[in-house]
Amino acid sequence: MTSGSARLVAVGVAALVFCSLGVLTAQAPRLSVGGDIKRPAKIRHVSPVYPKEALDKKIGGTVLLEIVIATDGTVLEVKVTQGVHRLLDVAAAKAVSQWIYVPTKVNGQPVELVMTVDVTFTPPA
Repeated sequence: MTSGSARLVAVGVAALVFCSLGVLTAQAPRLSVGGDIKRPAKIRHVSPVYPKEALDKKIGGTVLLEIVIATDGTVLEVKVTQGVHRLLDVAAAKAVSQWIYVPTKVNGQPVELVMTVDVTFTPPA
């Protein structure tokens, strides 16, 4: 076998291995809260740290975030869908990324769950 042929075979084998791995590690189904899919119970809550600069400027409001909860109940993804101020948006996302939920199962199978959560910052009067 020539070195070019050996490389081609190696590339083909690598492609088969990666394709096989892709099938074996396929992403769990991702569902949204609604209908028969209820919001899961939160079992770990981490409160956001109110940034000092935002406190000093009396910046407040509610940050809306879309999250993806993994099959083990951890927060896999966080996306700010309606921000208030960069400082508060970052603080909210950082806290929410540490939340843990009871894993969601459908027909006994774990699923990833997409839902919206909100974090409210109320500056002192």
